Amino acid sequence: MLVPLLGGGRHASDLAETLGVSRQAVAQVVTRLEQDGYLTRITDPGDARAKLICLTPRGRSALRTMRATGLAVEDEWRDHLGPERLADFRDTLVALLAAGR
Repeated sequence: MLVPLLGGGRHASDLAETLGVSRQAVAQVVTRLEQDGYLTRITDPGDARAKLICLTPRGRSALRTMRATGLAVEDEWRDHLGPERLADFRDTLVALLAAGR
């Protein structure tokens, strides 16, 4: 949910489409992440009727931590599997994720 916001604020409908979920699901998650201080909603400067969902400093920090953790796990898996098997594993995961959409 946080990663698509890296490029800047997004509308809830854009997030729903990107994530392949309903706008209602996005609204529920955004509300919770906003309560926890990871996201904020601001008025869209191009359309005062709309809101943009943006990362807060806490949200950006969480993404940095998630990225560092993911890279550490990938390094560990590479040590166990070797680069070729890790690449095959990644390809398999991508295929499974694509099939689930």
